[in-house]
Amino acid sequence: MPVDARLAPELFPRRNRIVSGLSWAVVVVEGREKSGSSITASLALDQGREVLAVPGPYDSPLSETPHRLLRDGARPVNTVADILASLPDGQVRAAWEAPPPPARPRPAPTGEEESLLALLGSDALSLDELVQLSGLDTMRISSIMFGLELKERVYSVPGQRYAQKEAR
Repeated sequence: MPVDARLAPELFPRRNRIVSGLSWAVVVVEGREKSGSSITASLALDQGREVLAVPGPYDSPLSETPHRLLRDGARPVNTVADILASLPDGQVRAAWEAPPPPARPRPAPTGEEESLLALLGSDALSLDELVQLSGLDTMRISSIMFGLELKERVYSVPGQRYAQKEAR
């Protein structure tokens, strides 16, 4: 779907079909009998994927799907080790032994971003403080700070404050 498409419940099964198709296994933690997790588990089975289920409280409505899956032959899981054991031989080892991806260079900041980074210095500042110091309005500052977060130049800290990340 296009990025600007409206969210609609009828689109979730399409998305989940793609996600389950890209996965080695699907782990169902909870879901009612007619839930999205039930649909996704069914899609995964149709795609030949392993379906795992976490047993939940017997009297919980949210345990309906995992319990049905377990009755129908899904592998029970309680720990990460149970999940890893269901992956094809060598996949876990290959994932752990693979070299980390090379670091991407961070995009250069724009002029406005550069001026806000200079204001931040080594301190964490709130949006209000950045508005007062820069003279820009709150919406513009929010937009710029979001861009800086995407460029991995700043991070948010509690209290709607922003701090500059260390250069890599």
